[in-house]
Amino acid sequence: MEKETILQTYIDHYKDSYELVKNAQAGRNKSFVGLCILEAISFLLIINPDLIYGLLKETISEKLETTVLLGNAILQSFIWVLIAYVLIRYIQFTMYIERQYSYLDKLEGKVQEVMGKDSIFDREGANYLRDYPIVLNLIDLFYKMFCPIFFACVNTVHINLEWRDASVVGLALVVDTIIYVVIILLIWFYFFEIHDKISKWCKEHIIGVRCISEKLHKILKYV
Repeated sequence: MEKETILQTYIDHYKDSYELVKNAQAGRNKSFVGLCILEAISFLLIINPDLIYGLLKETISEKLETTVLLGNAILQSFIWVLIAYVLIRYIQFTMYIERQYSYLDKLEGKVQEVMGKDSIFDREGANYLRDYPIVLNLIDLFYKMFCPIFFACVNTVHINLEWRDASVVGLALVVDTIIYVVIILLIWFYFFEIHDKISKWCKEHIIGVRCISEKLHKILKYV
């Protein structure tokens, strides 16, 4: 295969791969905004549930043009489901983007090999990380550390208040609790997948973490 053909193949594949990453970034950003809105609603339900339930019922009635009355338990479960779904989409987009960075870097390396040592084709690789601004590190920590912990805390307080205020353990409360557990597990795995150094430290210094991690990876690998 001629050099020009190889180069064009690499460049075309790089363009397609970069476009997929950009689309994933747009999806991640939308999911994050949606997640923030839902978590804000969940937080407000902790502070003033009657007001939020009233606003939700009024909004749903206007949008659907119906007079069907929805109970607070149904609305609450619906919010839990939405949080879980949007969180899943956000994690999927984020993990896809993180996994593609190294792939784009390798593609840029291949293009540089064909073009020669003096070529400049490393926008997403070495050039992006060169003199990386500290403020971007802070923003990265906000997205990847503060937000997951904050969301986990909000959801934990929310489910605890549900149990505290429940006169009987009904189906809605059980469903909400199951969804809450799923949300916490998703946040837990996402947090440690995205923070390699923290994950490595926990495996080395906390007894049992490495064993549990290895067993979970083996189980989930074959699911």
